[in-house]
Order: sequence, then C-alpha cells, then structure tokens
Amino acid sequence: MTRRKRDRIRRWTHVFNTVVPGIFFYAAITSALSDNGFPDPIFDNDPSNVTFNIGETATLPCHVMNLQARYLYWMRMSEPNPITVGTYVYSPDTRFSVTKDHTSTHWDLRIRNVKLEDAGVYFCAVSSGEGREKHRRLIKLNVKEVTTVPPGISINGSEFVNKGDPLVLECQASGFNQVSNYLEWYKDGKIIDNSYIWKHHRLRGRAMNITDHHNIETKTIRRVLFIARSTMEDSGTYMCRISPLDIAKKTVHVLDEGSSSIDKRGDQDAKLTQETYNNGNSLAGHRVGHIITTLATTAAIVCFGLLHVT
Repeated sequence: MTRRKRDRIRRWTHVFNTVVPGIFFYAAITSALSDNGFPDPIFDNDPSNVTFNIGETATLPCHVMNLQARYLYWMRMSEPNPITVGTYVYSPDTRFSVTKDHTSTHWDLRIRNVKLEDAGVYFCAVSSGEGREKHRRLIKLNVKEVTTVPPGISINGSEFVNKGDPLVLECQASGFNQVSNYLEWYKDGKIIDNSYIWKHHRLRGRAMNITDHHNIETKTIRRVLFIARSTMEDSGTYMCRISPLDIAKKTVHVLDEGSSSIDKRGDQDAKLTQETYNNGNSLAGHRVGHIITTLATTAAIVCFGLLHVT
C-alpha cells in the first residue's frame, strides 16, 4: 500500500470519527429545539380538574419547564383577553394573582373569594417571541355552594344497656370550625382521656376506644365512644362538649339481667298479695253481711213469738 493511500484512509477515518457524530448530535439537538432555538416547554402532570367552595381561595396549578425567554399567560376560554401575562395582572378584578416559585417553574393562578360565576375552563399558555401560542394546558375550575349548618351538638346512643353488651355513644357537632374546636368526652364530671381509659378500662382488661370522624364539606365532627363489654360501673351521666357553652348530656343505665328478673318476680308477688288481700276483704265483707242478715232474721222471729204469746 502506497503512502498516499494510507494518508487518504487516515483522513476519512478522522472524518468518520469526528464529523459524522457531530452531524447526528446537531440533528438531534435541532429536532428538540423550537423555532427560536430553545427546547419546547414541558407541562407537568398537574390536576386538570379542581373544586373549591364559595369564599375560598382557588388555586389553579401550572407547572412548566423549559420556559426560557418565553412568557406565560393565563386566560379563560370564554373571554378574549388574558387575565395575567407573566406576573402582571391584566384583569381589572383584583381577586386574581399569580404565584411563582423561585425556580420559575410554578405559575399558579389564584382567585381570592371565589364565586359561582368564576367556574369554567381556564388555561395557562406559553407563547413564542412572535406572540404565537405554541403550548397550553387546560384546567377546569368547579365552584360549589356549601349549605351552611347552624351550630349544634347532640349525643346519639341507647339510654339502657344490658350488662355485658357493647355501649356505643356518638357525639356529633355541626357548624363549628374544625380547626379551633375539638370534642371532649366526660363521665360524671371527669374527662375521658388516655389516663382515664387506662385506669378504668385497660388495667382491668376492658376495651374502650374513642374514634374521630370529620366532614369538611358539612363542617361536622363526630366522636364515637365505644365500650366492648359494659359493666355496672359504666352507668352514669356522659357529657360531650366542644366549648364551655356548647355541651350535650345523656344518662346511661347499665341493667343487670339477674337483678332485673328478681325485681320482676317481686313485682308479681306483690301483685298477687294485693289481689289476695283485695279478695280476702271482699270475702270477709260478704261473711259479715251474711251474719248480720241472719241475726236480723232471728231477732224478728223472736219478737214475733213474744207478741203472739202476749
């Protein structure tokens, strides 16, 4: 092989090892870039359907990466003008604002004191430098009207429980602020806390549990008191309170089936005794009346005989 031929092979090998990979790399980068030379924006998989109650602050999320020099704006599908462009609010409604984090990837639209008429389809969009809309993400806002419930508290449960049966009392409070209010159980003036449960139930091998249930929409709090096997000691007055002025009470009687049967038999015996007494009085009265009648008859005969002799 001549020297010239070896040099030619060496040059082509260099071209293949350096230039060709560069061409493929450039093609890959070019395909990933948008028209203005930046990577296409990528929207995160945020919820596309959000629901808020009237009066709350609604937050419509928009998480976008690769924003670069482009700008992001918010619009409502039913309106021709943008609500915000960047962080600037174009809408005359002062309830609108945009929250942006330090990484410039979260551009959430916030609506204070949201109303029913705010419900609808919104979208955050990214435009190119020429003002052409390139990418957008739709999100639907639902606004619910919450039925206000007047504050109230009550206790549900049986007033009479047989010994050994479960004792279940449910305290329900509606219309209160669940953040600042908390339900408490009391028995005969003593608060039922962990120490009470341990002292009066756990140490004696008895199961007692308290569970809480919350409903944010109806602002309802329920606290259920559960005793697996009731005893005579569980009789008493139970009180549930959410504030010093908002309380509910219920008196519970635990019945001993044995003594209950004895009391019933005692009542039956007393009834029989009363009936016997009444019957006896009736019989005695009948006998006295019979004796009086007999004496009167005898006296009449004697008098008649004396008159006849005379």
